[in-house]
Amino acid sequence: MITQFWELVVQVVTGFTNALIGAFSNMTQLFYTSEEGFTVVGQLLLIGLGMGIVYFAFRFIRALIRR
Repeated sequence: MITQFWELVVQVVTGFTNALIGAFSNMTQLFYTSEEGFTVVGQLLLIGLGMGIVYFAFRFIRALIRR
């Protein structure tokens, strides 16, 4: 009884982790492929990330100057 329950739990956990790994690997193909490099969506994401970091640094420096 306990071993059957444990086997069921292991199957559920294994299936869940396999689903997560598959989802993440497919999601990364949206941003980057090994054949082509960064896709258009990946490039836009990098540009947005860079702009966000610059904006954060600008606000941080302005807050330091105000004090």
